[in-house]
Amino acid sequence: MVQFNDEISCIYWQVQLPSNENRRASLLLSASLIILKLGKIMFTIIKKILTKKPTQSAPTEENELRNHIAAGVLLLEAAHVDNECTEEEMEHVVQTLKVTFDLADDCVNELIEEAHRARENAVDLWQFTNHMNQNYTQEEKVKVMEDVWRIIHADGQLERHEDHFAHKLANLLRLTHKQMIDAKLQARN
Repeated sequence: MVQFNDEISCIYWQVQLPSNENRRASLLLSASLIILKLGKIMFTIIKKILTKKPTQSAPTEENELRNHIAAGVLLLEAAHVDNECTEEEMEHVVQTLKVTFDLADDCVNELIEEAHRARENAVDLWQFTNHMNQNYTQEEKVKVMEDVWRIIHADGQLERHEDHFAHKLANLLRLTHKQMIDAKLQARN
């Protein structure tokens, strides 16, 4: 008696026909059944991957540092968007980072240096806004938008490219137009 190690070989032996002329048909049918079985296995694997829920864990030190750098880059970009960074704008950046992340002066200076390096090496802002979209709540992103507006308004003028930057940033942070305008109004007060 033949023992079968798996379902596929069992199917193969069940459909094999005795005559030589039907052997080809038997092999084609067996191959089709094997492909169907493999397809079912692949479908199950893909389904598991797609339905896998990300685990929410406490922020690690590295993730927290990436949060700080991402915020620092966006604030620095807001300060430099008009191609000049005034002392007032830089002071707003420093104070915002210090208060938001509860950092000491030397830590803020290190963070700003790291954010400058990250900003210079970046092609665009997507990597930073994407990180924020994955790690910040809507309220935290609105707060970042408020901070950006404060820096933009620090020199008392709103230029077209600054307004464009704020709209682009709100879009990248997946904020609604209303949330962006509310953040702008909140920053003015």
